[in-house]
Amino acid sequence: MKPGRCKTTTVNCAVCGKSFEALNVRLKVGWGLYCSRECSGKAHRKGKDRKYVGKENGRTVYDKIKRNYYVYWFDEETLKRKSTSYAHWWWEVHKGEIPKGYRVSYKDGDRTNLSPDNIVLLSDIDIGKLISKRLLGHSVTLETREKISIAHTGTDTWTGIATNLRYSGWSKHLKEQVRERDKYACQVCGKSSLTANTGKIHHIDGDKHNSVLENLLLVCTQCHALIHCKKDVDDKILELRAKLNN
Repeated sequence: MKPGRCKTTTVNCAVCGKSFEALNVRLKVGWGLYCSRECSGKAHRKGKDRKYVGKENGRTVYDKIKRNYYVYWFDEETLKRKSTSYAHWWWEVHKGEIPKGYRVSYKDGDRTNLSPDNIVLLSDIDIGKLISKRLLGHSVTLETREKISIAHTGTDTWTGIATNLRYSGWSKHLKEQVRERDKYACQVCGKSSLTANTGKIHHIDGDKHNSVLENLLLVCTQCHALIHCKKDVDDKILELRAKLNN
């Protein structure tokens, strides 16, 4: 054993304040701060011996996946870890609270440019203009334009799905007429009290553009799926298919 290896010094516990003897070799490397495992556990759980306590002492880290910088720190009161984007952190530390309805962004759009001159406060309208400016010159294929044009036709609410099944003459009023005529009951299984969610309007001849009342039929969602499925189904559905085909 090396001389002086067991020498100790009286110190106070960093958690409970109790005096105890700590080895000098441990104190030399920054250890020996706690009188027991219990106090050491409390300190580590609460983060009292962690760095970066307080927002102004936050640590800047680069996220390789998102390709931008963020900052994390430990709250002074709760000692819980918090994090936010670098621009958001920088503005609150150096400029103060961000007003409601505004966001902090990068002037040139480069999230790796951490220059203070590149960090600006923008309203939602300014953010929209900035995005539009970045997309200026962005081309859209003819196929995409056609899908967008089809999707915005018809009377139903736009759902974001581009489909050619949005046809003229199809409306909520027409579907309600079919439900009233068929007394809100499935014309296959007889299930009653069908709503807009549990009932489907089926085109008898399969032509989605033929939306006259005589060509429309109210069926429940289960029967509607069976009518269009390619698997074997019960005789009632087969009879219905034959009837519809005729």
